[in-house]
Amino acid sequence: MEVTLREITDAICSVDRLDKSGCSRVYARARMLRDKRLIKTHETSSQGRTMLFNDADVAASVTAIYGSLSGASWGLIGAILNDLRAIENTQGRPEFEAHIGAIKSGEAIWARVDVIVDPELTGIGLPGEVVARMGDLATVGVSDDPTSTHPGTRQIVLWPITLRVKPVLDHLARTQADE
Repeated sequence: MEVTLREITDAICSVDRLDKSGCSRVYARARMLRDKRLIKTHETSSQGRTMLFNDADVAASVTAIYGSLSGASWGLIGAILNDLRAIENTQGRPEFEAHIGAIKSGEAIWARVDVIVDPELTGIGLPGEVVARMGDLATVGVSDDPTSTHPGTRQIVLWPITLRVKPVLDHLARTQADE
């Protein structure tokens, strides 16, 4: 399946039953994320050509859009997507691509992001780091064992990928089947 950003945002609006002003807000946010190069596609970009998104691109885009609408910072969204995508980035891992089958089948897939700050480095003006993981709860390290978390962790963000992405993918598949 290949869809446009407009089709993705229309699917989000349909799934969430948003009114016209809500849909305008979703599309405006998606365009901002695209313009800041946080929403990316598997295709190489070309001036004047419509970006087409495959299933993994849709999953990452929906995650970014919902994250942004929920108040996540652009820096956090960028760090997550850079860690969990291998597009235009040599250090990222293709986690959305690896988990798209599980997401589409309804298996609970989560993204966990730990914001780690080393007090010694912060004192000299260096930022912290972000560590992102994707998978089921055991894989992403959700447990009550305090040793499973880095001692410099200042924030843990846990996003339900399947919960947000699967309804949008299902809606897009139905829409394309109707055409």
